[in-house]
Amino acid sequence: MFAGATVRRLATALGATGFVGLVVGLPIAVNFGFAPDALQSSWVYAGGRDAVMVTTPVRLSQAPHVVLEGGLVYDPDSGTTGAVDNAATTKIVIDAPVISVATSSNLASRNEAGEEALPVILSQLSALAFDKLQIRRGTLILVSQDGSKEIFSDFTVDVVSNRKGSFTSKGGANYRGTSITFDAAWSVPADRQPPVRIPLNLVVKSAMLEASIDGKLGVTEGLRLQGAAEISAQKLRQFARWFGIAAPSGGDLKNVSIKGTLDWGAGALTFSRATLSVDGNEGTGALTLSTSEALPSLEGTLAFQNFDLSHTAVLTPTLASIWPLGFGPGEEESTLSLLTRFNADLRVSAAKVTLPYLQTGRGAATIAVKDGKLRADIAELEVESGTFGGQVTADMSSAIPRYGLSGKLENIDAGRSLSGLLHRNPLQGRANMSVSLTGSGHNAADLLSSLSGRIGFTLIDGGRLGLDLRALLYAAQRSEVKGWAAAGKGQTALENLDAQLQVRNGVIMSERLQAKSAGLTIAGSGRADMLAKGLDIALLLTNATPESAPSSANTLLFTGNWLDPTIRIEQLPKHTAAPR
Repeated sequence: MFAGATVRRLATALGATGFVGLVVGLPIAVNFGFAPDALQSSWVYAGGRDAVMVTTPVRLSQAPHVVLEGGLVYDPDSGTTGAVDNAATTKIVIDAPVISVATSSNLASRNEAGEEALPVILSQLSALAFDKLQIRRGTLILVSQDGSKEIFSDFTVDVVSNRKGSFTSKGGANYRGTSITFDAAWSVPADRQPPVRIPLNLVVKSAMLEASIDGKLGVTEGLRLQGAAEISAQKLRQFARWFGIAAPSGGDLKNVSIKGTLDWGAGALTFSRATLSVDGNEGTGALTLSTSEALPSLEGTLAFQNFDLSHTAVLTPTLASIWPLGFGPGEEESTLSLLTRFNADLRVSAAKVTLPYLQTGRGAATIAVKDGKLRADIAELEVESGTFGGQVTADMSSAIPRYGLSGKLENIDAGRSLSGLLHRNPLQGRANMSVSLTGSGHNAADLLSSLSGRIGFTLIDGGRLGLDLRALLYAAQRSEVKGWAAAGKGQTALENLDAQLQVRNGVIMSERLQAKSAGLTIAGSGRADMLAKGLDIALLLTNATPESAPSSANTLLFTGNWLDPTIRIEQLPKHTAAPR
């Protein structure tokens, strides 16, 4: 429930930027022949100025539903000492008002004041009989469709009328601890028969976001804002926290903006023909944020020319730093993940995807989020000159997050993807791989220590191992070797390589590891600990033909840290069978 309310708050406030600059003028500008309800209290004369102290809620407009719940309304230029006539006044001031606006037509309150004689100053306000309207130190309350309220405090605005139905306003307010400013211009249509749509131009600025719209505001059946709009935020994490959404503490998305045709109202915010820019990555398509259900939902299609995650998808120090995916909790493990706060159905494609440590190309995926569970079906992702197709899952609905990766990589250069991790290219050649892995935890260490599943690997047309096994063998025959330097810069040509690996709690274990190299048969067994970066591997080297050298079977043992292992030899009798 909290998750839905949080994102609904975001949608309400985003939509509110479309009319916050003129909402106080709507009771005046949209004069549909509906007179404001009268006050139960009488108007008050004070200090030589004609004034009304509002003590009972007064409905200023029926469509939209706007209520003045309190405040002092007066003419600062009046020099009379009694009741005034109905002549036009130059300026009206509303001091310290509380104004509520229902963004949906079914939220109209029935508790406003009954009808009595209307004070003259309010009659002038209703009849647009003024040149200037000033609101000082007010409070604006927006009531959304679910009844929740967003409060703009310290609300100050100056409205100027040209007496021909056109208005301009400039002002500011404080929203959730941040100051915002706005400039707006609108006009009252000559035909005021429903549905009424008010031409509107608005610019809103703050440290958290900037927004502009040039369109029309419908006021007959609740508020509906339509037009060309642009909304931008310099830092997405800061923007999310402004709305009370727990954002991870790692990498951040910057310079986020969306522009296009906006349609906001009736519990939905839609951007059609939209351009979305994220950290310099620009995509086009359509997005709809719906807030009518218990959990808000995001639907849309986006196509990017280039999508670069090399600076944001960083797996350190915790999984929570993968901000673009919304994985992981916030800064505290008790904080809900972003994935639990909304549902989604997105189709995303890019002509070029850039990921850290990987050579990647075009990609396309369908991303679904439902009740805290993410499923990304990757139709295609070019990776290491090959392709990947499969599925990525994340389940954030339980106390401990769970992740999954399954699919096939075809015709990839697998060794290049491992060169950054191992500080050398361990294998050259094209290969096919299959992966089925699951893990759980709040951070990278937890995930690696729980990672389990299977990996299959087959070298397609031969290749080269990034180690000179014969040089290592001869060096180890003389004495124990420390590190990879003894292998020199040579390589070992491979006719084939086939591996079937089991992963259990972060440890990779070989079920089958076989290869052939120029008359040499290689069989491997052992394990590699991903968390500890440790090796305990044995490679059995045997002759394919008796005439080939070496003349007997030997086993190379690799133990210790995989960046600087200890290598020694264990000599076996000739023709010893390779382990399976």
